[in-house]
Amino acid sequence: MIVSAAVCPGAPLLVPGMAPQLASTMPELLDSCRTAIATLTDADRVLLLTSGPRTRDLGASSPRGSVVHQPGTVISSGPLTDSRLPPHFLRRLAGGHDDTAAERESRQDPGVGVIVGTALLAGSGIELPTTALELGEDFEVGRSGESAARVLAAARNSADRVAILLIAEGSASRGPDSPGGGQDGAEAFDAALAAALAEGSPLALALAAGTSASLPAALMFTSGPSLRALADVTRQRPPTHAELLFDAAPLGVGYFVAAWSWD
Repeated sequence: MIVSAAVCPGAPLLVPGMAPQLASTMPELLDSCRTAIATLTDADRVLLLTSGPRTRDLGASSPRGSVVHQPGTVISSGPLTDSRLPPHFLRRLAGGHDDTAAERESRQDPGVGVIVGTALLAGSGIELPTTALELGEDFEVGRSGESAARVLAAARNSADRVAILLIAEGSASRGPDSPGGGQDGAEAFDAALAAALAEGSPLALALAAGTSASLPAALMFTSGPSLRALADVTRQRPPTHAELLFDAAPLGVGYFVAAWSWD
């Protein structure tokens, strides 16, 4: 049973040590993420949900299928930098009992969404057993891998109290200095996503994120799979409370922070 959900952006500046000076210029974003993450404590376990590597992430230009990272998997900020120095952030997903099995199950290094989500959970002191799920292009066309589908079904139907941490953002083309260089329609698209999160409407969220197939590639929106997954697992039981805590594009990327909860 899903009891809470938090939405935060996959901004590397949220990972300790990655961009401290930049992070210091965005106190509202950091405070909003802390507030949203704090709503996840009243649960038995956490599902960290994100889309697969974004085309603008370091070393992640090639699409890949859905990947499940089991409790105990090592999560490092190493993939976010080409430095030879030790990573600033190094943790295991909480709740692992057989670390070797967890590493063997994952098989692939986690993308930025998993790294950011793990850092946010650790920073808030949340040590609940955590499974991370990256949804790739196979989910985009409705062919999520068997393991991914099983994890999503378990979150929806489990007798456990499940908290979802969704790492996602909107378009990456909000203005000329954005990664996408600025594109017409980016603000309107992000506004629809923000409204759905503020309303706590899984249907509106599915509709807003579902238009991504017809968007120009220049909008650089890649969070469709995970946003639609959140909509799908909550569709039959929408949240009873919803709050949009942050909605801006400080780096030309649509950043949202939201909290959903169920009585």
